[in-house]
Amino acid sequence: MLLVTGLSKAFGEVRAVNDVGFDVEAGEIYGLLGPNGAGKTTTLSMICGLLRPDAGKVAVDGSDLWSDPVRAQRVMGVVPQEIALYDELSGRENLELWGKLAGLSSSDARLRATELPAALSLADRAKDLVKNYSGGMKRPINIGCALMHRPKHRVSQESSARILPSHH
Repeated sequence: MLLVTGLSKAFGEVRAVNDVGFDVEAGEIYGLLGPNGAGKTTTLSMICGLLRPDAGKVAVDGSDLWSDPVRAQRVMGVVPQEIALYDELSGRENLELWGKLAGLSSSDARLRATELPAALSLADRAKDLVKNYSGGMKRPINIGCALMHRPKHRVSQESSARILPSHH
């Protein structure tokens, strides 16, 4: 689903990412871990099409990311380290907003935003403003935002997770 090979990026004299490579299968949950300054954010920015690499390739669902970045972004679901929610909106409203930003129609976003809170065990709090959520309640809604557009996944009951340490 995601193939990263030889990814590198420098900012002047600072080499932020150097020859990073890994693959992620469809439906797999994958995390990048490492100390501050290890290049995690830069790597994700290149994978998501927000930043062009100096070297290397990113392939999403078998196609080069840069041949059609919008298509690639619709295939992926990305959850950033920092919570990316609007405190003045409810959990459901946040889900709808992120669904629309991912290209869902208003009606599809509304429907999906009523389904996900139950799957995230937050159905009883979906109408509450996010500013009234605990940190532990914000995380599942934030994950739900990345799932609104139904990123590609493999069809099976099994799930897997791999975490790759990040380093220069």
